[in-house]
Order: sequence, then structure tokens, then C-alpha cells
Amino acid sequence: MKKVCEGSRQLASLTGRAVERNSSWQPMIIAALIFAAIEMALLLYMGLEKIGSYEDFPLAVLHFAFNASFWIAFLILVALVIRASQQVPIKVLRIALLVCTFACLMFAQLFLICSWVFFSWTGSFVTAALARFSLHNFGQLVFHFLQMFPVQFGMGVLAAATVSLITLFVILRSRRGDTTSSLGSFTKAGLLCAIVAAAVAYVFHEHESDALDRMHPAVALIKGSFSRQHLRYDASLIEKMERRDNDDLKAKMYQVSTPVIVILLESMRRDLAFEIPSPIPFMRSLIGESFFFDKAYASSSHSSYADISIWYAQYPLRTPDLSVISSNREWRDTSVFRVFKDLGYTTGYISSQNEKWGGMINWLKVPEVDFFYHSEDYQGRTRRDHPLTKGLVDLVTEEFEKIARAGKIEDSETIAQARKWIEQLEDKQRFFLGMNLQNTHYSYVVPPGGHEPFQPSRIDFPTYWGVWPRDKVVDVKNRYFNAFFNVDLMIEQFVNFLKVQGIWDNCFFVLLGDNGEAFYEHWHANHGGAMHDEVMRTFCLIKPPRGCKVYFVQRPVSHIDIIPGLLDLMGISPPPSFQGISPFGNHQRAYVFMHGAGLIAQDGIVRWPWKLLVQHRPDQLMELYNLDEDPGEQLNEASRRPDLVSELLTKLSEWRRVQLTYHGIPFLYRSYYPPKIY
Repeated sequence: MKKVCEGSRQLASLTGRAVERNSSWQPMIIAALIFAAIEMALLLYMGLEKIGSYEDFPLAVLHFAFNASFWIAFLILVALVIRASQQVPIKVLRIALLVCTFACLMFAQLFLICSWVFFSWTGSFVTAALARFSLHNFGQLVFHFLQMFPVQFGMGVLAAATVSLITLFVILRSRRGDTTSSLGSFTKAGLLCAIVAAAVAYVFHEHESDALDRMHPAVALIKGSFSRQHLRYDASLIEKMERRDNDDLKAKMYQVSTPVIVILLESMRRDLAFEIPSPIPFMRSLIGESFFFDKAYASSSHSSYADISIWYAQYPLRTPDLSVISSNREWRDTSVFRVFKDLGYTTGYISSQNEKWGGMINWLKVPEVDFFYHSEDYQGRTRRDHPLTKGLVDLVTEEFEKIARAGKIEDSETIAQARKWIEQLEDKQRFFLGMNLQNTHYSYVVPPGGHEPFQPSRIDFPTYWGVWPRDKVVDVKNRYFNAFFNVDLMIEQFVNFLKVQGIWDNCFFVLLGDNGEAFYEHWHANHGGAMHDEVMRTFCLIKPPRGCKVYFVQRPVSHIDIIPGLLDLMGISPPPSFQGISPFGNHQRAYVFMHGAGLIAQDGIVRWPWKLLVQHRPDQLMELYNLDEDPGEQLNEASRRPDLVSELLTKLSEWRRVQLTYHGIPFLYRSYYPPKIY
């Protein structure tokens, strides 16, 4: 603390001497202090508790000292870059470099704004992993913002541009009449500011280990950029894995001719099946002729992880933080599409969403999928996610919208495409079709002319995904029910089509929610956040061919078990790369594991009736619930049952360690199939 104070005094003295030498630098110092004051005001407005548990005044002063030091150092760095660019003799290049500097400034300001918005939602700033994920999905994110809240997004861009212009003007003005000595003094001041900022950040880290993630957008970004996970090879892992061989698909020897259709439904909670009156009367009627999984848990709280886990029957935890699904990852193993392709089936994947989100397309548009179709392949206009977007979004040209499409196509169009594909098949008994329907994603689409039996359901108030007024839960949930009511009608019509085609009685028909949906049962709305049951426990059934004996599956299962269960019912052994196990086999799953890295980072484990949630970001939090006695997860028993917490945490930690080690050491994933822990 003494070193920090001494550094602050030296900084003030050095800055004062530089200002005396050339008062033209004063506007830059004033601008830095204004930026620091704005950020402190934001913290005060949002609540100081979000940046840590400090109550004493000195730490608050240190926080302001960090902000001021950061902004002074940042502006001096930009000033040095501008000064260097102005020494270029060619005028055109000088102008080009100035424009590039402005663009970089604007991008940095836009990042700060977005990071502060993210902080207001989650209590933590955007990490390096989240920033990389956003950059990879930049086109989709821009159009999502335009669709969901165009006015606010436009204001953010305008604010970033305005602040960047003012910053550039202040820096250019500060250069006038400067001398080499004054510039040298401020270069030293900039270095000292950076040192002071680093020292203050260290103090906060010592005060609270995870405080850096909530201290400042730049700190969270830099910390994540330098964070590295050190993995140690553990020979005991080999006992949990099977060595890879040249014939990892044994499916070629099977002779089956049963059509298979698997439909993922966005945000489909398990309790939709038991609402009265039911928003899904037809799908509910299928329960009696299906294997219904009463305790089916999604593998993740967000689609970029949850969807891929279903098709590949693998856990989504591969990296410590949120990652994009890359096409060049060596650990991409066998998909269900490849299993059926090797059986001689025709395969297809038809989706209402843009599968570029999170890089999912890299593992879905693959050689074993004969026909691939998602929102960017649709020739008409994509649907609007929000009724208040008319005007600004409509200014976007049709051609540009087609190129940079972020939205989803209406589910009736997707089902029409599926019907068309099935109709043209030569063999209608040997095909595998995967589908993804999205009308039930927030803000819950009711198609033109659709039915709206659940009222009130009008969303005529300011609302964004994940953030909408808590007193409007009834309206929003009714809108959700109405969206499902209309999708239910579409599913019924699709089934009638299958009956006409002579497919229904002989097919396996799978319906499952990729994740659930929250309506402030806890502290969050929609999905992608905390993994309570309203988000993770989903509707899930397998309708087998007529004549098969069916029953309720009461044991907890993971979504990665559904495809292995389907193959088991068909008499096909799953490929060894599947981590899921059949719910109908001899081995029964004792533990269900879950992982989310979206709005928050969290791991979960279910050993019925107990469920443990371990949150890593933004706060470290432990939750333990008895799902038999407390299905709404309102009573956290973590402090009352330390023995049970210890047992479940040991198993969850083992699973996490095994997953990250396997995917982090090339020798393991090149030589062995993924480990199985159940």
C-alpha cells in the first residue's frame, strides 16, 4: 500500500511538471479524469457490491486511482501512436493512419460500452474468451442487436463514435506546441501510470481473488488473455479410455431399415407436458406411445454447447472458458449422422437457426450430412425477433440481409423444407433427419394468423433477451405458451404428413428441448445463465415404431444419452467416441454432469435427488438442492450438508479435470477415445 501511495505521489509530481512545461496537455488529463469519474459513477449506480465486498473508503479511492491511471496511460499511448503517424511524409498515408486510429479508438470504446452492459446484466465484465467468441460471431451479434434493440444499439455506436472523435480532437490539440522534453516527460508519466494501475490491480487481487474480473473491462480482458491452464498428464486417465483403432464404427455390419427423425425444440421445459391447460396438447398425447424421459437434463444452458452435445453424444466441457466450435479441432469425433450414413441411410439436417452461431456449422455441415439447410439458405426474409424493430432494420437491403443473416426462419418454412426433402427421397424407410425449430426462442414467435389462447400475452413494453420487467412474467410466459401452442400444431401437421407418406408407424420419432427457459424463478430470465431445473430439465421422448412396449424412464439421464439410447433400441452398438450411455442398457448412469460458460460459468452434477451447482464466474457460489423435497430449488442446503457437498464436489471436480486434461493434451485425444464417467 505504501508503494502504491508513493507511486501516486511521484505520478502527480511528474504530471505536474509536464503540465507546467506545456499546458496544452491539460485537456488530455482532464479527459482522462472525466472518463474515470464516469466509470466510478457507473459502479455507484449499479451497486458497489458488484466489484467486490469492500466497504472501506481507501479501497474506493484506490479504485478511482486505477481508473485515472488507466485512462491517462491509454490516452498517452494513443497520443504517441498519433505523433508517430504524423511523421509519415506522405499525406495520404497520414490521413489513412489517422482514420485507422479513429477506427481502433471507436472499436475500443464500443467494447467498453458492451462490457459495461454485460456487467450490468451479469456482474462481471467481458473476458478474453467471451471477446473471442463475440468476434467470431460478430456478424450474427450485430444483426441480433439490430433485431432486438435497434435504438439502443444505434445509440451505443453513436456514443462510441462521439467519444472517439472527442478523444482524437483532445489528443491532436494537446500536441500543439509540444516539445521533445515535455513529450518525454509524458512518456515517463504514461509508464508510471501503467505501473500504478498494475499495482492497484494487484492490491485488489490480494484483497479478493476474483475481484479483477469485476474491476474494469480492460483488466478482465487482459487477465483472461494471459490466463493459461497448466495440465498435468495423469496416467490413471487411461483406465477410463479406450485406445483408438482404425475401425471405430461398427455400425456397418447392421442391417436396419427404420426411418429416424430427431427434432430439437428451442427452450422446451419439461413441465410444459404437465401445464393445465396444455400449450402442447399434441406432443403431450405422444407421451403415451413413447419412452418419456421424466428427468432428462441438457448438457449445457446455452445452445452453442447443448445442441452439438446431442448430435455427438459428448459433454461440451473441452476448454476452461467459452469457446467457438472450430472445424480444425482434432477431437471432433463421430456424429450420429455418420453412424447412419455408414448404415447406408440418406442423412439430412434442417434448421430454423443460423448454425454459424458459436461455430456449430463446423460440426453440422460435414460430409456425412447429405443435405444441410439453415437460415442463410432460405431465400425469403428472415423473421423479426421483436415487434419494435420495424423501421431501422427494414433499411437493411435484402441482399445484405441475405449475406449477414443472423436471425431465424419461421418454423413453418423449416418444416415445409423437411417435407419437400422427404418427398423427393427414393427410399423413405432408410433416412435420418435432424431438425432444429426456433419459434420458441425469445421473443417467442406467433406466426401470422397463429392462435393465441393464452392471455395476456402482448409484449408492448421495453424488453430484451435475458432482461425484461419482472412484473411482466405472466405476459411473457403466456407469449411463450402461445409460441409452443402454434409449434405443437405444426408438429401435428408434420406427423399427419408422415402418416400419409407411410412413415409414421415404422419410424423412430424423437422430440427434445435443447435446453429449458427461465421466468425469474431464480435471479435470471431465459437461458444461457444459471443451470437450475427450469433451464436444464427438458421435455424429451422417443416414439418407437408401432408395437414396441414403452414406459416412463424415471432415472436421470443426460441429453448425451438420448442418441445412444436410440441406437440401443434399434439394436446398434454406439461408436466408442460417444460418452453418453443408453438409458436402456445394463450400465445405469449414477451422475448427470452439466456445464455452462455463457452469461455465467457454472458446472453441475445430479445424483438424484441431490443437485450441486458450482459457479465460477462472475462470483464463486455453491448451491445444493434436494429435488424431491424442493423441486423449485428454493432452499440451498450447501451449508447444512457439507458431507454431501464434499462427495458431489469430488465427483464433479474429477469429471472436470478429466475432461479438460483429455482435450488439453494432444497425445490423449489422438490416441484414445473420450473418457466415460457416469
